[in-house]
Amino acid sequence: MDKKFFFVMLILPLILVIYGCGGSGGGGNAEPTPSVAPTSSPTVSPSPTDTPTPSPSPTSSPVGLEYEESFFGVFNSHDHDAYGPFKEWVGLDEQGFYDWADYHQSVLKFHWSRTNTELVWDVVEPDFDGNYVWNNFMDADDNIAAFRKTGQVNLWLVIEGNRRDGNRWQDNKEKFQAYVRACVERYDGDGIDDAPGSPTVKYWQALNERGMGGATTADQQISIEDYITYVTWMEEAVHDSDPEAKIILVAQAPLNDEIHSDMKEIIDGLMSAGVPFDIVDMHSWGPCQNWQMPEIADAREYLDSRGLTNVQLWSGENGTWIGQPGNAMEPQTEEQQAIFLAKRYAYGPSVGLSKLFWNNLCEWYNFAGRPDSQFNSMGLVGDGHCNGEDPSRLNKPRVAYYAYSMLSSAIDRPENEYVGVMSITDNNNIYGYEYREKSTGKSKFILWRESGESEVTFGVSSDSVLVTNLITDLEGNIQYQETISAKDGEVTLNVAEDPLLVVEQ
Repeated sequence: MDKKFFFVMLILPLILVIYGCGGSGGGGNAEPTPSVAPTSSPTVSPSPTDTPTPSPSPTSSPVGLEYEESFFGVFNSHDHDAYGPFKEWVGLDEQGFYDWADYHQSVLKFHWSRTNTELVWDVVEPDFDGNYVWNNFMDADDNIAAFRKTGQVNLWLVIEGNRRDGNRWQDNKEKFQAYVRACVERYDGDGIDDAPGSPTVKYWQALNERGMGGATTADQQISIEDYITYVTWMEEAVHDSDPEAKIILVAQAPLNDEIHSDMKEIIDGLMSAGVPFDIVDMHSWGPCQNWQMPEIADAREYLDSRGLTNVQLWSGENGTWIGQPGNAMEPQTEEQQAIFLAKRYAYGPSVGLSKLFWNNLCEWYNFAGRPDSQFNSMGLVGDGHCNGEDPSRLNKPRVAYYAYSMLSSAIDRPENEYVGVMSITDNNNIYGYEYREKSTGKSKFILWRESGESEVTFGVSSDSVLVTNLITDLEGNIQYQETISAKDGEVTLNVAEDPLLVVEQ
């Protein structure tokens, strides 16, 4: 198998440490319509205060990337190094994997991705001497170019500044900032000192995760004071190279259903220091019944209370598994995974989420040395190898794949906008969310029951609606689709546990 894959699996625990899921909301204790399955394609800061001084206001205005407003992302979609066994089993080389990923992007219509293994400081600058090796064994230049090649996928990158050679960033401000400036300059697309092809990256994250599941890496255990300093130094360097670039904060494990108190201190500390930032990342996984994300709603409320209404919330890693992972997790079917995905994408904007990145396009294998990890079984395309998955599902789109494709085609921005929670929602058993197509004004609804089945009546502005069950069979065939006429401005539907997409005609 690919030697680079084994290095990635060695380095991933340092950056993508396993976070045991299962608390409330999925992040506690440690988610044209295809009718048939597509075939695969070819081969040191002031202490925070209770009332911090507002920081320079981050702008929520776009920076000029196409599809920048899109809500739909997939984590690590094009990084071939992370999927060595999958490539071997399917018979794909590096370019073959890139083509494979491009094909699935064209079906799924996700417009964002994220990778956190490309810019590890001691990999790019191994000798700590100012000489950068961009196309190292992690293939940074090639992978980043592949993400951006078609112009369909925007990318955010993580600046990983913790080194494993004893050279601490805390003791080397000038070298750390020089490294950050070099990264941003290489991938800012301005034609100066760019990577081949001038790929454009405008979003930069200060480390990946913090405080996840008792992890022991330098990222996970970084102190609040050190992290504020890290962001301060990084933000200066990023904006030296690209004044328009956006800053994303680390994904901090929540505290049950709330934003963690450490993250509140980080936010307040950055505000007190006058350090601008644009996005807060929150990772959220869990079993299928925990599709709600109350920690996101709490984070939105906290940011707003601090006057940071322009700071967005993104979820750079989000999902649930199929099969039977370890740690006493409940077995789940492809259909359950798809229901979770549909609910999370429909519900996310209602709690202030601006982007959701599914974990992943295809499977990792033996993640962090654990063959039973839940992260081996979350992909939208199966590998037929882990946690009891049927081997015949290798390289087959899962049921969640088709739900994703239908939803992105129906409700993604900027063509559509989120309207609000439907009046039928009782926050107990019946849930519904309304979107609107901007060009026509036609409404689109997603609704379901948590259990049971009943008729549901609600108002519409058209003579009829097209109703589609978002949960297909294993081959992607739609199981129910019907045009229903309105009567006196209302339609009545039979609603059960499978989420329905209802589109005004």
